[in-house]
This record gives sequence, structure tokens and C-alpha cells, in this order.
Amino acid sequence: MPENTKALEENVLSDDEFREYSMSLWERRKKMLLDLLGDHESGLFFYYFSSIDLNSHMMWRCMDAAHPGHSATTNLKNSGFIEWLYQDLDRVLGEARQLLSPDDTLIVMSDHGFSPFYRKFSLNTWLERNGYLVLKEKKEPDDPDPRTIDFLGGVDWSKTRAFNFGFQTIYLNLKGRDPRGIVDPADADALVDEIVQRLQGEKDPKSGKKIALRVNRSKDIYSGEAMAHAPEIVVGFSREVRNDNDSVEGKVPETLVQDNLDAWSGCHLMAAELVPGVLFSNRELRATDPKLYDLTVTLLKEYGIDKPDDMVGKPLW
Repeated sequence: MPENTKALEENVLSDDEFREYSMSLWERRKKMLLDLLGDHESGLFFYYFSSIDLNSHMMWRCMDAAHPGHSATTNLKNSGFIEWLYQDLDRVLGEARQLLSPDDTLIVMSDHGFSPFYRKFSLNTWLERNGYLVLKEKKEPDDPDPRTIDFLGGVDWSKTRAFNFGFQTIYLNLKGRDPRGIVDPADADALVDEIVQRLQGEKDPKSGKKIALRVNRSKDIYSGEAMAHAPEIVVGFSREVRNDNDSVEGKVPETLVQDNLDAWSGCHLMAAELVPGVLFSNRELRATDPKLYDLTVTLLKEYGIDKPDDMVGKPLW
């Protein structure tokens, strides 16, 4: 059972109530891990704690006085909760190690770290202001504002060359792939280069900092059979910046960039190198720059299974 983050976002739960609720789930998760591990005899055992991730999303503003959503009076009691979770998980790890045999391999990892989420930037609004995305015109006064229609329902596809859907992705409206595509595949590379160059130069008017640490062409970072379905561009936002939720859902907000005052105040949807994860083991790690996909290859090797030819990654030891 995950923490009900929406209940806190919609003010159904207070910060205090959400913390107490999370604590009850935390205690159950710890007990479940130790019970299951105590009964486990051989083979692969995997266990996931979601509490640190979900509470870092929701409670970051409580410990970060620089966050736009921070309030010294209401957040004081919860300011140390995230740090306490890390410390308590360390204690649980100590108990779990006591249940392992000397020959057991232990790997502890997170797939990402965390950053504060101070500023919302709307990719669709940026695309609209720069002429890549065009909205429909209202035909009747009572028609909904095209900006507020989700799933890109307010977009004029006959004039739109690029759009955002999802957290960090920009797609071209390609002929032959998209139902109402207008971009000729022969012109795609030039259009991608133009968007990448312009977006890389975008700065936050409030701080003067770059919106994106880097903007990647998908062909430079992806490979494999699914490339035809990949976005053309992946945006590696700077620390403290994330795509606006409305843009993620296919809307086109009026405001390009604004403070994040939501309870969802910590995030990891930035350039990957800004939010590195944790990795440690009871075996010596020889990889100097380990990647998430290296873990898959390591597990296969542990069980004597050859890595498929099209799989990337190398063993951690």
C-alpha cells in the first residue's frame, strides 16, 4: 500500500496526518521485510521500500527553508522526517544483515536521488511561444479554453510541429508516424537541432539560471528496436526545475515559469547526473561509474545466465 500522496496534495490530509499515516506504513514494511527474509532460504530476494521516495516528494518543503512552499510555523515538526527515514532504514539494514549467511550477496540501491522542486517550467507553453505548437481557436464563447484541455485536446495538429507529453519529452508531429503529422521526416533532424539549441539557451527570468542543464537528441542516448516510438528530444532539467504538471498532461498553461507551491515539493525528474542514486554491497564494487542497467547484468551473471546481445551494461564485480 503506497502513501496516498494525492490526499496531501488536495488538503484531505494535513502534513502531520500524512506523516503519521506514512509512519504506520513504514512500520508494516519493516516488519514484512524481516519476516520474509527470515523465511527465505535460497534464490533471489527483492524488496522495495517506497517510503523515502514518496515522503521526499511530499515533505521536502518541510526541511528546506529556501523552498517557495516552506512555512516555518507549519513545517517545523516535520522538518527532520526525511532524514529520520534514512537513519531508520539504515537500522533496518543492520537487522537484515544479521539474517544473511556469510555467502549471501547483499545489494542496496536506489534508482535515483532527489532535488528540491522550486520552479515549474511548461514545455508546451515554451513550444507555443516559439511557434512550434499552435492551439485551436474557440468557435463558440462557451467552448472550453484550448489551453485547459488535457491529452493535447486543444492542439491544432494542422499547424503543430512539436509537442510535449510526459515529464521530459518532446515529440515531433511526424508524417507517417503520427495520425495528423505535418513534419516531413527529411526535415526532422534540422527541426530537432533548432529546438535543442533554443531550449538549451532558455533561462529562468527570476534566478537567471538555465532551465535545462542539457537537452538530448534521443538518437544520442537511446538505441534498440523501440527507437521508432521514442521522443525526438529528452530534456535534462536543471536542479530545482521540473516540467509543469499541466504540460505533462498535454495542456498548455498560460504561464511559462512559476514558483512551485504544491505539496509535491521534491523531485528527481532532472538531468540524471544531478540526482545520483545510492549503491552499496557486501561485495567489492569494481565499477567506477555504475549505471542502473549494470545491476541487471550483474544479477544475470550471479545465476550463470549470459547477457543477451542487445542488452547494455556490465557486471559490477
